[in-house]
Amino acid sequence: MIYQVAAAAAAAAAGIVFYVGLNQISRVKLGTDKIFFL
Repeated sequence: MIYQVAAAAAAAAAGIVFYVGLNQISRVKLGTDKIFFL
């Protein structure tokens, strides 16, 4: 039971980190695209 909760928490944390990472990458990509177009 404890292991299942820990695994679920780890999976949620990994998902959040992955989502935030993708957000940062896309934001940086948009920023560099704007710079290149300007």
